[in-house]
Amino acid sequence: MNKRKIKQNLKRAAGRVGEELLLLIKDVGELIDTIVFTPYGHLSISSMNVPRATYYSALRGLEKRGFIQKKKKGRKNVYTLTPAGIKKVNTKYEDLIRRDDGLSTVVLFDVPEEKSRHRTILRRYLIRNGYVLLQESVFISPYKITVELRDLLQQLGIRSYVTILSAKIDYSN
Repeated sequence: MNKRKIKQNLKRAAGRVGEELLLLIKDVGELIDTIVFTPYGHLSISSMNVPRATYYSALRGLEKRGFIQKKKKGRKNVYTLTPAGIKKVNTKYEDLIRRDDGLSTVVLFDVPEEKSRHRTILRRYLIRNGYVLLQESVFISPYKITVELRDLLQQLGIRSYVTILSAKIDYSN
């Protein structure tokens, strides 16, 4: 694996860890870093095992974006949500309309490498709006397609690379 792929994978992992950390801080009230580590130095949140460096990278990113605030309590760092962090956690799926037809929305895309920045923007948008990653470029959601998503695809100029399906998931197999 080349260095670029490794960096992309680390950023992706830090983003997922960041989302989990925001939710954990919301639930617990504050985060003391000693409560989330296994004895082997790996983060243990929602069955995610990630290295300590990824955890701290995610915390720095959240702090830099103003979602959390670090305070010292004795020898330990304690992280709390800022008003911006509370807003981000509480407004996550507010404007989305759940489908009532028994179908799921599936978004598939194959955006060329020269538009990789647009592909990243699309992925982040989908994750922030309740879509779950099935494969690298396949996302699924129980929500209806929003006008905002359609507008984003048009603005980015990647509409021709994206397919949106309505599908029924069969769990009987």
